[in-house]
Amino acid sequence: MKKIVRNMSALLLLFFVASVLFGPVQVFAAKAKTTNLVMYIGEAYDYTNYSEVKSIKNTKKTVVSTSKSEDGKHVIFTAKKTGKSKITVKTASGTMTMNITVKKASFTTKLTFYGKGNILVSVKNNTKSIFESGKFRYVLKGSDGTEYASDLVMVNPLLPGKESFAGIYYNASAFEVDLEKSTLEMETLDRSPSYTYKDGSKNLTVTDEVKSASSEEVNVSLTLKNSGKATLTGEVHVVFYDPSGAPIDLFSYSVWLKEKAIDTKNPVSYLRVTDYSTGARVLFDSYKIYKNVYIGTYK
Repeated sequence: MKKIVRNMSALLLLFFVASVLFGPVQVFAAKAKTTNLVMYIGEAYDYTNYSEVKSIKNTKKTVVSTSKSEDGKHVIFTAKKTGKSKITVKTASGTMTMNITVKKASFTTKLTFYGKGNILVSVKNNTKSIFESGKFRYVLKGSDGTEYASDLVMVNPLLPGKESFAGIYYNASAFEVDLEKSTLEMETLDRSPSYTYKDGSKNLTVTDEVKSASSEEVNVSLTLKNSGKATLTGEVHVVFYDPSGAPIDLFSYSVWLKEKAIDTKNPVSYLRVTDYSTGARVLFDSYKIYKNVYIGTYK
């Protein structure tokens, strides 16, 4: 049995992605003297007009934090909490005002075991915005609340109303994790203020079939085709399940398909031994395909 789930503004001129601390910073220059931006807590942008920054005025530093780069030509501002802030940047070549509204992103997160030492990360985006990726901090704890492990896991992309997946591996022989005590929370988000985003899943056609199945492994063949006229970017997730509906394996594939392009994937789930005395393996029942792709258009 198989189951298939079918699943900031035109004023901005320049975009490239850099990495600062844990999160990405979107760098842009604006044509107009005033720009209105909507940001979510966890996003960070970097404004520049490539001349020396003389002063920064920020009406709500608790809503949006601001700082000047070491070279003195960039202003980095990070969304901290919901609210509004007016930021005025005076440089050697002019003055720029940014009216920023900060909102809180909403995600439904879940941690599920899918084999010894493996945890399936599930994130559902409850906002109406598309994010290229998000970094989520997981904290693994024992039944007594002891913290054993903490790190960041990247989940991408994050489309409205859809689940995205990632995997966590930990040393199961070193400690026992209690998922009821463990947590998963969003830290940073990544999208470009120079692009508009649109759900592209309707343009992605996936043809699939089980090529072979035995007590030891399941081999699936996937053919991905872009039936639309715009490039599709994102990921396809394949989650395998046992007869009770519990996940037993995860495969995530990056997608970058131009118009009419075709790609093939071959996820293989090796069914692990669950009883070493008898050699019994986990039972396979079904799989689901999650199409999480988007169309990004430069403004």
